[in-house]
Amino acid sequence: MGYLTGLVGTRPAAEDLLQLTFLKLHQSRGRYVRGANPVPWLYMIAHRTCLDELRRCKTNRAKRSRPRPRARCQLFNRPLVR
Repeated sequence: MGYLTGLVGTRPAAEDLLQLTFLKLHQSRGRYVRGANPVPWLYMIAHRTCLDELRRCKTNRAKRSRPRPRARCQLFNRPLVR
């Protein structure tokens, strides 16, 4: 949780990302190599989930016909950087 909070800046956004991370972890459990350390695998899923959400927010912003000057990503609740 601390890792995601550090990436996104707010606890509510980190909680949402953590939920998505564990959903993806569950969906990809068949690719886990038995005996391997699961921590790096979990961090990678969390990191990529965060990047996916940031990309999704930027894509949604770009698709608007009239972009608002201070558009915010709903998940992260902070201004998007161009």
